[in-house]
Amino acid sequence: MEAIILQTHQKARYRFGTAGLDATAINRTSHFFHSDTLFSALVNCHAQVSDKTDAFVQSFLENVSTSSGCFCFEKNGRFLLFFHKPLFLNLLIENDTHFKRFKNIQYISQGVWETGVLPDQALDPNSEYTTIGKHFLCTKRELRSLGSHYLDMVDFEPFNVQILPKVTIHTAEDTERLFFQASVRLQGRGHLQTHFYFLLKDSKKLITDSLLEILACNGIGGELNVGCGKVDTVLRKTVNLNVTNDLQVSQSLIFPQNLDEIKQVQHYRTITRGGRRLGNNGQWLHQINGFGEGCLMLKPDLGHCPNLSPVATKKYLRYGKSLGLPIHENWQNAIENHQTKHQ
Repeated sequence: MEAIILQTHQKARYRFGTAGLDATAINRTSHFFHSDTLFSALVNCHAQVSDKTDAFVQSFLENVSTSSGCFCFEKNGRFLLFFHKPLFLNLLIENDTHFKRFKNIQYISQGVWETGVLPDQALDPNSEYTTIGKHFLCTKRELRSLGSHYLDMVDFEPFNVQILPKVTIHTAEDTERLFFQASVRLQGRGHLQTHFYFLLKDSKKLITDSLLEILACNGIGGELNVGCGKVDTVLRKTVNLNVTNDLQVSQSLIFPQNLDEIKQVQHYRTITRGGRRLGNNGQWLHQINGFGEGCLMLKPDLGHCPNLSPVATKKYLRYGKSLGLPIHENWQNAIENHQTKHQ
């Protein structure tokens, strides 16, 4: 498994749209790009240099698994990866004073994942774990390996969300031209930088270096001509996770194929895709619900890539195949004990 790191300059801005009552929902943004957004970006990159896009899509769906985007730190050429937190960990909090603080944590480091620490132990001030800002949890050892002290990172927020007023100028209307647009801005501290990355399993080596270079040129998350979405360079790093288990936590969106696959997912939050109108007077895309990142999968390789198009002549595919990470035995035992206790 590889980590594809999208290196960015600090204070770079990105906008990852979310479903809303209006068609664009530009006053809201996700903190990261989801796996269906990444899939669309890679397909568009391939279409720029080849007319065999259908074959590429088919081979991608058969041989490639990709996660949603997440965050990593870089300092002096060393990297610290964060994963999407398993949502079931919120159920394992026993100390009531820890509940709100741990629930706010959304991303946990590879070191935390490999130790399988439970929530109350992780938030113990005398433990080997530390929070970074409100949303990140890692080990103090990982920060030391980057050359950073944990006390210098407690109040550091690797990203923030900005909502700025803008005015529509390409319109003949005199009213309702003011709108608000949300974007995510990555932040660094000293020599430490924050980047996006995604996990990749690619048995056929479809995602080539040249394809990733096109992705860097095109950007992801907003339009480059308004200052959003810029990627400076792309790096490949091998990821070796020292955990084995049949139970996995998805790092991507999942759109289940049938009822049996729905039953294989636990402790999840749902996401909605589709439902927007094609043009001012066009037809509406089909709408589907799926599972967001962090859900527990009872078996691997779930999901598919549904077509949301209302017409047979054009496809609107949404990537919804799982890429899961095995959970630590400590977490498995804890969640099984919790389920037994509350039956």
